[in-house]
Amino acid sequence: MLRILAAERLKMKRTWLPLLVLLGPAGILLSMLVDFGLRRDYLLQQPLDSWVILVKEVSALLPLAMLLGSTLLASLMVGVEHQASAWKHLMTLPLSRFRIYLGKGIQMTGWLLLAGILMVPAFALLWTWFELGKEVPWASFLKGGLYPVLAVLPVAMLQLWLSVVIRNQALPVFIGVVGSLFNRMLPAWMPWAYPGNSIPARIAREGNNPEVWVPVGIGVGILLLLLGGLHFSRREVEAG
Repeated sequence: MLRILAAERLKMKRTWLPLLVLLGPAGILLSMLVDFGLRRDYLLQQPLDSWVILVKEVSALLPLAMLLGSTLLASLMVGVEHQASAWKHLMTLPLSRFRIYLGKGIQMTGWLLLAGILMVPAFALLWTWFELGKEVPWASFLKGGLYPVLAVLPVAMLQLWLSVVIRNQALPVFIGVVGSLFNRMLPAWMPWAYPGNSIPARIAREGNNPEVWVPVGIGVGILLLLLGGLHFSRREVEAG
């Protein structure tokens, strides 16, 4: 498994995936700098805790960024094999198909966790720059960055499976983009709604309950990864 993960990491270094992981937190940070720069006085007049105000503003972008990011990550990670017609060659190696698929899922989870961790200094910069409080709530920042990542795992694993079984990546990306854009309109039980429902602050949004949706996201994500691995281990891979 370690060799598979190392090989996946080397392949991803040749793509713009690392840049994508950096662009998500950077884009949210820049958007919030503009938002608070223009509306700081109005925002702080609300009868809410400073952390709630900050996460409420960020929650408009962070779930969408995680959903779109997981869609693009899956397409990039699998597109390497599709573009190079490398599946047949990969299947001839003395490696378990299940482990190959599992390696992609673990690698994808790692990139998403990195994006979530990068949100922590972004939160801290916003908090300090706009003087939202004397004490920096690092624990809240860590939850704010990681909870949406853990809740997005079902969508990430679904997108990984779609990207593997469908050669033309336009369709998996289309499905992921549509689900991402309409995540706020979907019922709370649908995976695309999990990241928004996992925001770690009580905000005016139905179903916002991280104590429920973060564990659900982790459990469903693991289940979909295992099911995807089992399907991949049994299916025939096209040569083209």
